[in-house]
Amino acid sequence: RPVNFINGKSGFVTFELVNPPVSHGYVGIWDLDWHWEYRLAPHHPWHHFETTRHRIYVVLEVPEEPWQQTPYNSANTQLPWTDVLDYSCRWAHGATSRDMAAALVTQHVYALGPVIITYDCPGGGSSHYSWGNFDCTAFLDRLRGGIGNGIYVNCSDCATFVSTFANVLGCN
Repeated sequence: RPVNFINGKSGFVTFELVNPPVSHGYVGIWDLDWHWEYRLAPHHPWHHFETTRHRIYVVLEVPEEPWQQTPYNSANTQLPWTDVLDYSCRWAHGATSRDMAAALVTQHVYALGPVIITYDCPGGGSSHYSWGNFDCTAFLDRLRGGIGNGIYVNCSDCATFVSTFANVLGCN
């Protein structure tokens, strides 16, 4: 696709992908390499100048709350987080419906126990991640092997994990 530069900038350019991952019709993550070339005129040879790597997340529908697509700027903390998409798309890989995606996310959250998370019997079932607001950053830290807010969770925590991670896939 021709891209014209003015003062070193092209502005926003749309590319049409051949057989894009979204056409497969199921949840997944694809890492693609784009090889960039240029030529000075139509009959001049092509010259490779860069290879870039792009991660494409395929979800079933536009993400639901708590995720918000607008406003699209850095102040919007409710834009879908790539860290959440990494887990959600991996957990629900191959899902072709919202019910299937939600079931797979639920199974994976359940499978986190008892090593990564476990029910808070010593604390009487207290919430450690979802009380007030969901501390998604702490939960992601826990998933990556960090301390997060600790090993203990309750039913509200688990429901919040499932709904937040399923809703980024378009579940509701």
